[in-house]
Amino acid sequence: MESSPERLTDGGGVLVVGSVPGAVAALQPFDAREGDEPSALEAASCLVATVPRALDLLATVPSVPIVAVASDADELADALDAGVTECLVGPVDGREAELRERVRAAVRVAETATHGEPPTAGFDRFAAAAVARERRVLERVLDATPVGIVVTDAAGDLVRANAEAQTILGRSETAIEARWRDTEAWGLVDREGEPLDRDAHPIVSVLRTEEPAVNRELGVSHPELGRVWVLANAVPVFDADDELEFVIGAFLDVSQRRRFDDELRLSRERLSVLNRVLRHDIRTKANIASGYAELLREEHDPAYLDAIEEVADDLANISETVGNVEAALSADVEAGAVDLADLVERCLAQARERFPDAHLVSEVDGPLPVSGTDHLCLAIEELIDNAVRHAEHDTPHVTVSASLGGLHAELRVADDGPGIPEPEREVIEEGTETPLDHASGLGLWLVSWVVSRYGGEVRIEDNDPEGTVVAIRLLTP
Repeated sequence: MESSPERLTDGGGVLVVGSVPGAVAALQPFDAREGDEPSALEAASCLVATVPRALDLLATVPSVPIVAVASDADELADALDAGVTECLVGPVDGREAELRERVRAAVRVAETATHGEPPTAGFDRFAAAAVARERRVLERVLDATPVGIVVTDAAGDLVRANAEAQTILGRSETAIEARWRDTEAWGLVDREGEPLDRDAHPIVSVLRTEEPAVNRELGVSHPELGRVWVLANAVPVFDADDELEFVIGAFLDVSQRRRFDDELRLSRERLSVLNRVLRHDIRTKANIASGYAELLREEHDPAYLDAIEEVADDLANISETVGNVEAALSADVEAGAVDLADLVERCLAQARERFPDAHLVSEVDGPLPVSGTDHLCLAIEELIDNAVRHAEHDTPHVTVSASLGGLHAELRVADDGPGIPEPEREVIEEGTETPLDHASGLGLWLVSWVVSRYGGEVRIEDNDPEGTVVAIRLLTP
């Protein structure tokens, strides 16, 4: 079912006079058409024309607000000096939303100049032009402010998105308007990364309650950056009759602050874990090796050599993992699009060389782009290695699968081993550890740190009938 055209006034819609490419299509919500019949000109709610044609219309149709489309700054100056109500400089293509807002503004300016009554032949066009100039100053202020600002009408339709809003959201005003009501397309999440309930959206909240909504931290999908974080406020604007007329939303890009907070948390976490590894894990291994060496001197049993060699291997693995942690988290790299299927194949190929007796299976179909870098391979390799090394039989089975849902992809590494103890799962999933509750090694911490660096998260589940499934949830570009 087609929606009814937007009623600007009781006039006959918007009339495009002369050739203004793209104007009729852009103004269809206002029942726009082309024409220049005298009766149609007088009956129109607003006229849109090139500057030369607009200058003629000022004399012939003084009662109708006019939006002039100027080709350059000189034409703009001529039009404003002559007293046109509103101006747009440049082609209409790509600026459809701005043209529609100019038309709305021209009608509002004309009504302001006539104290809310429809314009008549006697209205002071130069007073209207003065109001329009004030409006243009306010618009320049709007576009100069370093805060993203969007304005909707009482129905929730987008009226304006300033330059900073377009920058933060990574889309033009026309593109923002096109997907404005499609909340799923924006990939909105709350500060914990969970899908945002529609009623929790600041602007939706104001439309519903007519009360301000403040300090809402949201994640929003960005076409190039994956996700940006904003701190948003929204307030209602009422008309003279105390009816809701507009909602103004303002938001700051807090992605950098959030990244700093995350990096600070990760740094503290890494220091805590590495301190535990150095003070506890390595000391314990060294004590074990020392004990076996003493037994070897006393009993000359070659079995103790095997035990010492095993401890040495464990220490070497710890050293290698610490090196991987440093490599993955010290590099200053920006996340881009990487093919998860390709990463999995590369990791499995290396694992098959290290563990020829293991049964390693990939169920990942590609391409499957996710947000990250090749450092994700370290996390995948660690999960595969961890599954094989902790197996309790000679032929461990490890299956790697992946699925895509909305704005996320999920990688699952399933094994048939002894499982991961519940306290250790909680330590990894919650991201904190204590002297009594800590992970047994660095491996799962490496996975958690690498994944969280790219906005992902780790979840640990039981496998059926036995073993563990470690799921990595990653953003898609």
